[in-house]
Amino acid sequence: MKTLIEMAGFGRGNPCPLDRGSALLDLNTWPSLVIECVKTRALRIIGPVRRWRNRRRAIRTLEALNDHYLMDLGIERSDIPFFVAYTQNNCDPQK
Repeated sequence: MKTLIEMAGFGRGNPCPLDRGSALLDLNTWPSLVIECVKTRALRIIGPVRRWRNRRRAIRTLEALNDHYLMDLGIERSDIPFFVAYTQNNCDPQK
């Protein structure tokens, strides 16, 4: 399981502009670089959370349907997590 620091990409060649040593010398651009770096690292954390939330929302929506509607869609109730995972970039349905 990844820690929050690993998910943010610290120490892995992150495209964060503050990782470039020469960028820190210019005090006029430093505040905007800090904002860009925080934004870049926050998006690395937010992206997986958004995908998980979307997956959970799709699963809840399908689980709310009755069996007749699910049969019309061609899926069984037990297949809902796998169906959602397959339709959303083939990710692992257990996550």
